[in-house]
Amino acid sequence: MNKVGTRFLAAAAQHRGLPVHVLATDAHDTKYRVPLLSLARERVAKLRGDEVARALVDNNPRAIINDKPLPYFPNPVIKKSGR
Repeated sequence: MNKVGTRFLAAAAQHRGLPVHVLATDAHDTKYRVPLLSLARERVAKLRGDEVARALVDNNPRAIINDKPLPYFPNPVIKKSGR
């Protein structure tokens, strides 16, 4: 995914109130498909703060690997329709 896609996904999910638990990359190597996770992390930090950004790239993934509860577990924002 390119820089624009990385930033867009991070911003769109957080802006729409979707419950994001982890930010990850599909990078395969450091030459051709380099990880651009830092761009998404920076965007989330601007939108939700450093604590949430840190949870999504460090604390939550670490908890998953260690089979522990997620320290940051957002609830979805349910918007009521105008009907």
